[in-house]
Amino acid sequence: MSLTEQLTSGERTSATADSSRPRICILTQYFPPEMGAPQARLSELGERLIDLGWDVEALTALPNYPTGKIFDDYDPKQPAVDDHGRIRCIRVPLYTAKQGFLKRLRCYFSFVRGAKKFGPQLCRQPDLLFVESPPLFIGYAARYLSRRWGCPYVFNVSDLWPVSAIRMGVVIAVLATSMAERLELRS
Repeated sequence: MSLTEQLTSGERTSATADSSRPRICILTQYFPPEMGAPQARLSELGERLIDLGWDVEALTALPNYPTGKIFDDYDPKQPAVDDHGRIRCIRVPLYTAKQGFLKRLRCYFSFVRGAKKFGPQLCRQPDLLFVESPPLFIGYAARYLSRRWGCPYVFNVSDLWPVSAIRMGVVIAVLATSMAERLELRS
């Protein structure tokens, strides 16, 4: 069965988790209540999948974009589970950073670490993992979680990264560029 057929074959039922419904986990560093195009797009995707009969969870970071500061409603050191609309959200702590290449790199990898640590503990085992990039480093968490859960993953690259970051001069560190390019080839 194709991915399109799988996504549209669910029965229309309530948003309550049900073992007969297919499950999808959206893995993304950015999700509402943060504002932005990726956040809005992924939230809408989740809601439409629920309409098609899927049980949807989002494994994401504690909200901190665009300020680089964890929102006041959240404990910066603890994971949180809440709902955004009909989507169950598992939010993991991370090192936040708004500026500076090394600080942002640390932010990205702290989210990878948090997703790998708390995803298996707090998420229901999905049938499919949908992964939103950038950041490209989220691929490390995707590969780990996909293997751990024994499910396939879809890696959605919504920006040509790291090529665009290199051309803009944002990524100049040879090690980071090399890591990003190797991950890009494996995904």
